[in-house]
Amino acid sequence: MMDDVLTMKDYGAVPESAVAFEAGKKVGELESGLKIVEVKDYPFMVRSKNVTVEKCEELLPNPLRATGVYDFNDLDSFCTFINEFKKEGTIVFASCKVEPDSGLVFKGVINSHSKGTPGWEDFGVVLNMPLSDDYLAFIALTEYVSQINFVRTLRSRIHCVAEPDASDIDQIFADFSASKRSSVQSKIPISGGNYQITLTEEVNGNTNQSSVEVPTELVLILPFFKYRDSEEQMVELRALIDWKLSDNKLLFGLTFPRLEKIFCDEFSKIRAEIAKKTGLYVFV
Repeated sequence: MMDDVLTMKDYGAVPESAVAFEAGKKVGELESGLKIVEVKDYPFMVRSKNVTVEKCEELLPNPLRATGVYDFNDLDSFCTFINEFKKEGTIVFASCKVEPDSGLVFKGVINSHSKGTPGWEDFGVVLNMPLSDDYLAFIALTEYVSQINFVRTLRSRIHCVAEPDASDIDQIFADFSASKRSSVQSKIPISGGNYQITLTEEVNGNTNQSSVEVPTELVLILPFFKYRDSEEQMVELRALIDWKLSDNKLLFGLTFPRLEKIFCDEFSKIRAEIAKKTGLYVFV
């Protein structure tokens, strides 16, 4: 009856497959109907009529092993979970592209493979690190926007601007917010690294000329990632203010020198923090 069944050797060293094989052999001992058999603490339902063996783990008071994938947004919670369940074969790796326009994702696989013993890899934990709203708001300004939208973003995120002073920023762009149409008459570099823009503006039907002193750069202090906004987790970014004319409209944008390098450095810090708190190497 069992001539066509694979032998134990065919299953290698996988314990559950070997147990299923032993349970299957009991089919030949049954005369009819079905029977629950237990082999090495594993319950199986054996149906002799059509020669099947079904695992019945749900009959036990507890599962035979832990499974599932759990998501966290907090690094400490991620590391605590790993430390609670880790064993030989547990691994942690970065599951993302390390790029300034995307968040970070780290994964921990509790029951992965260890030397000489394969693992099921179905019990793990994920750390999601989305980019912060402040960071995304300023990164959006790398695309040129209208002067009004540029000012609106700066004012709404003024808590991130370390230099120039917030009151100076507000004064500098006050006229821009009120302007409906504008054209640039001149741009003159002046002391302090700023430049002066002379505008002809049409406001409420009247044409006026005004000059505005515009800084060439901003110094921002903000978090790269949500849920990492403590003082020591802030990042300093230097943003160059740029402008251009399009259809006689003045558009503003930001350029971030060395942004990719700064972002990669931050990733390295987080990777090192996870390794220190879990005692595990973090694969990339």
